[in-house]
Amino acid sequence: MSRSYTWMNLKNEVEVAIRICSEKKPKGLIFLGGNQKYFRESFASIKVPCVLCSESAAGMNFSNLSSFTTDDREAARAAAEYLIRSGHRKIGIVCGSAVSEAGLIGSKRVESAIAAFKEKQDIV
Repeated sequence: MSRSYTWMNLKNEVEVAIRICSEKKPKGLIFLGGNQKYFRESFASIKVPCVLCSESAAGMNFSNLSSFTTDDREAARAAAEYLIRSGHRKIGIVCGSAVSEAGLIGSKRVESAIAAFKEKQDIV
């Protein structure tokens, strides 16, 4: 059995997936992030089973697209509260470029972590 792994970090992940399907003929794909706009625009041409991690696929109505999601706000809050309960006071946040776009996963996580820190006035 041959295995092939392809990793790309480009702006429109669905267009990349379409190209991978055409060239490499995978049996399935995992999207580790995604912009629902791109899925709505062009995912219909992908026929292999896919899993979207980070965003819910529930409202997209593609029979070959499943999702695994977490509550991003609650996960960030839980992480921040754990560090605070453990006695840490100098806590940094490392985040990607998605933070600059309101509503995206990175911004949800950062906003929630900061809110948890602000609740503990001695942290901020």
